[in-house]
Amino acid sequence: RRELWKLTLEERQTMQPLRANLRAAREDTLKVLTSEAFDRRSYEEAQARLMVADVKAREAIYRLYGEIAANLTAAEKRGFTEWRDKVRPRRNVLDEPQK
Repeated sequence: RRELWKLTLEERQTMQPLRANLRAAREDTLKVLTSEAFDRRSYEEAQARLMVADVKAREAIYRLYGEIAANLTAAEKRGFTEWRDKVRPRRNVLDEPQK
């Protein structure tokens, strides 16, 4: 675990400002959405900024997962995915498996 923490330090440091930008973009979008005088163009621009911030943050997360996976055994990878599903359950109904 300590070794993984050291190996992924650069990826985690890269993610911090990206996550901060994502949070700020979400807040900006909500501010525009909830303003008294709704401005569709401002909302669409805020949504576009949110999408860019989201993609950049997700790319960093996927790089981090790749670095972690490259250093785990098959059993550890299964344990990681089980842990992740418990810690971060699916939030979007579209992410649920089809029945």
